[in-house]
Amino acid sequence: MTIVCRVVAVAAFSIAASLSAQAQPAKDTPAAQPAPIPTLHCEFKTVNACTPDGACKAGKDLAGMPLPLKVTVDFENTVVAAVDDTGYARTDNFDTAADSADQLVVHGIDGAFSWQMAIHNSSPAASITFATADSVVSGFGTCANK
Repeated sequence: MTIVCRVVAVAAFSIAASLSAQAQPAKDTPAAQPAPIPTLHCEFKTVNACTPDGACKAGKDLAGMPLPLKVTVDFENTVVAAVDDTGYARTDNFDTAADSADQLVVHGIDGAFSWQMAIHNSSPAASITFATADSVVSGFGTCANK
């Protein structure tokens, strides 16, 4: 009888241990990570620069980068990149990406400029804005995940 009791006790302990191991708190188990947003390739064809007096004029470049301005948005690495007038890549990390009101909003700061991209979820439409205390530059274009 003692052997049977020991076997039952060992079996019960083993079952309890395996159930305990499977019932770990959620914070200790790895959560399924959402798939990253695919890299976007954007092209901004028009820009306008505006000053505090309300004067706006069309531009042929954006901070020395010729139009159409081609921008890559890499969400996995939180980087935006474009080619400057010298032909070299200009990159900037972005601080925030949020999905709101059927558009993806990406925001960052580069020196004196705060910048933002708004990318429509249901169409290729996109806009980009750079702002300082005394000027605003805005542009319109398209983005796709080609």
